[in-house]
Amino acid sequence: MSAQADDRAGRPPLHAPVDGVERLLDGPVFSRWRGVRRALRLLWWVVSLQASRRIPVALGERKGRRRAREAAARAAARRERLGADARTRLAEFLASGARLTATPGAAPDVSALIVTWNQAHLTLRCLEALLAQRECAIEVVVVDNASTDETAELLSRLDGAVVLRNASNEGFLLASNRGAAVARGRNLLFLNNDAFPLAGAVASAQAALESAPDIGAVGGRLILPSGRLQEAGCILWADGVSTGIAAGLPPDAPEAMTRRDAHYCSGAFLMTPAAVWRELGGFDEVFAPGYYEEADYCMRLRRSGRRVVFEPAVAALHFHLGSEAKAGDALRASEHNRLVFCARHAAVLKAEHPPAAQRQQGGVDGPQAAEAPSAVAGRLDTPAEPDDHSPP
Repeated sequence: MSAQADDRAGRPPLHAPVDGVERLLDGPVFSRWRGVRRALRLLWWVVSLQASRRIPVALGERKGRRRAREAAARAAARRERLGADARTRLAEFLASGARLTATPGAAPDVSALIVTWNQAHLTLRCLEALLAQRECAIEVVVVDNASTDETAELLSRLDGAVVLRNASNEGFLLASNRGAAVARGRNLLFLNNDAFPLAGAVASAQAALESAPDIGAVGGRLILPSGRLQEAGCILWADGVSTGIAAGLPPDAPEAMTRRDAHYCSGAFLMTPAAVWRELGGFDEVFAPGYYEEADYCMRLRRSGRRVVFEPAVAALHFHLGSEAKAGDALRASEHNRLVFCARHAAVLKAEHPPAAQRQQGGVDGPQAAEAPSAVAGRLDTPAEPDDHSPP
């Protein structure tokens, strides 16, 4: 193709040298001198007759980055306020001598399984939100992974629940399997201790789960402290990376308000029939201490002929990584298990899931479209949702 054709296609003339200069300016030689790099880049754009096209784009990108930083700062401030409010509430609760009471009855509809590892202030808010769900009989099963904060005192104030205590931090997966082994409910609800179900969430999940015999799991809308969606169900791409459908959009966005099948839903709030859970052997311990276990479970459900359903009537606030020991721990550990997940499900991922290249193109088409969830908007590309209770 000629240079003139390159111009018509919207690319700079002599684009091979242009790309070489751009790579040089972005390289290590100029990485320490941002001002010099900007000046040289501007000079190069002028010399190469790119200024009229490049400068508006650069200014727009700079403005976009500034807006993103401002939005992130607002979200962090809101998250800090919510955490501070929860700590205040915990202190008031413990000082008051008040107690929490679960009333599961003789035959619970749902056993809610909560794994804790410190962060007692979040656990209290989770328990209060869960116990406010009055539409069905809920058994509360808490497995504590050797917390060292006020969690023991908090759980001593919890009546009518099953509390199991591990001698060490066994991680989310093993603790969840241990809790499920003693659960009496006909349905199991895996609920992170930093997830706070909104009114009617548990009953709505149960109704959706029992609405058809081929439904093997139900998840819902997860809402971040920023007030935006973390996800409304998820897509799993062929490389094992997860896309949160409608991530970053308002909780009532149209993309998040339609029931649909999903590749998987986060274990922060995931309901499944107890009989099906036991049939499939629960979370596979190859993923211990955690991460990708719920993606693997949902994959096995779908391979057994069952569906994973996103139900918009189910909603929970999710503090998200509220129990992470150190920033970055979750992503590092989940990346390891992503490779395990991809090796285990390589054939299905390749044949039935959209290729990774389409993530950046904003859509799903071709033979995988029938298998993919029907809406992808405001995408958030991350490894499959990490849980928050793995050892540091």
